[in-house]
Amino acid sequence: MDYEVSSPDPVANQILFQQYMHIAGITILFWDHLLTFDDEFEYIWSRPKIISSYLFFVNRYLSFFGAFPGNFVVFSMVNFDSCMKYLVFQTIYGGMRGLVVYCAMCLRVYALYERSRFILVAFVCLTLILIGASTWAGLGLGSGGAFALTLKGCIIGIESDEIMEILVIKTLPWIGPNT
Repeated sequence: MDYEVSSPDPVANQILFQQYMHIAGITILFWDHLLTFDDEFEYIWSRPKIISSYLFFVNRYLSFFGAFPGNFVVFSMVNFDSCMKYLVFQTIYGGMRGLVVYCAMCLRVYALYERSRFILVAFVCLTLILIGASTWAGLGLGSGGAFALTLKGCIIGIESDEIMEILVIKTLPWIGPNT
């Protein structure tokens, strides 16, 4: 008896690959939290609190607790409406994490330049430009229309001809001032 072996579905393989990468990333994140909690308590929480202590806390635990909705959505079948709400949550959540990291970096550079007023004004201006450009891009004002997205489960795939448009219009406003 002859059996025909069909090639695996490339979309299914990509979804499985993304799920494996999600597991790897979450495992590293949670393991890091377990390994470094003693040091965190000793060096951060047993000392006087300053703005960088709070930025550390928000950065560390926003990532930790924000991972839980992703764990649920990536590994379960949810309806389209729930998936779209999750994608909005992910966008806002990613923006908040980026803002916290940006503030921490600004604080470090400001301290390195001995609290220079010029550096402070430059960072305030860059922050306003970043917020404006990101809002403009996030509202879709920088594109000719909706992007072609392929939704499989709650994992989005981007059509290959849209990658450059998304890179330039949606991504560059977020990486400009941080480089």
